[in-house]
Amino acid sequence: MKIGLIGGAVAWLGSIGALDPKLWRDTIARERERLPQQIREALAAGKRAAAQAEEDLDRDVRNAFGGHG
Repeated sequence: MKIGLIGGAVAWLGSIGALDPKLWRDTIARERERLPQQIREALAAGKRAAAQAEEDLDRDVRNAFGGHG
């Protein structure tokens, strides 16, 4: 049963071209090119989220201790 399922999965992957070595080379090359920009975007998003969290915390502390503004 398991061998049949594995065989079927491999046949399906082959039928959609997922086992083509050129596809994987092209995909890996493309991702290597995109990775630096994705890292920069993720770091920028993290910095924005940290700044927003700090603003929220400051506001909560001011409100908790009766501060103004």
